[in-house]
Amino acid sequence: MLKPFELPLSAVMPGTSVFEIDSERAGCTYLVWVTTPPGYDPRADRHYPVIFQPDGNIAAPPTIPMVQMLCGMESGGLELMQPIEPFIQVAVGYRPDAVATAIDFLATRARDLLPPGEPLPPGMEAALEAVAEIGAMDRGGVSNYLKNLRNPRGAAFLGFLGDELRKHPVKSSVGSLLG
Repeated sequence: MLKPFELPLSAVMPGTSVFEIDSERAGCTYLVWVTTPPGYDPRADRHYPVIFQPDGNIAAPPTIPMVQMLCGMESGGLELMQPIEPFIQVAVGYRPDAVATAIDFLATRARDLLPPGEPLPPGMEAALEAVAEIGAMDRGGVSNYLKNLRNPRGAAFLGFLGDELRKHPVKSSVGSLLG
């Protein structure tokens, strides 16, 4: 009989800590994956460049092993002709209950990644209404997606990244991470 085997996060995403952070500025909760390079010591005086990555729910799982492999060259990892400088990856995503369906995910991305005042592409509203009409997507989800397309809040997301996340205590748990 097959049964699920639970692996610890460190087994599938080495060097990664996952945090849930409430944003006053954006009015929502984000999940943040912080991946440090192999050999990272938060007490050391070394500073690393930080790369921010949106779409953490989708992007973090496949990119975290790559970060570890590429950044591990200093500590005996792969030898490449053009080695890269080790860096810290900060992937930002969403609680699973906030993006339970594809349309929820699209709506949330539109809210956070589009700049305020971005015009709705011609024909977008009609296309989404048609998709809802044939039942390919939930009408409530389509309505939320259209609302976020019409009123994107990318500036609030940038405020979260630049102000709230940079000053969040998460940095103390991984050293001078974002400061």
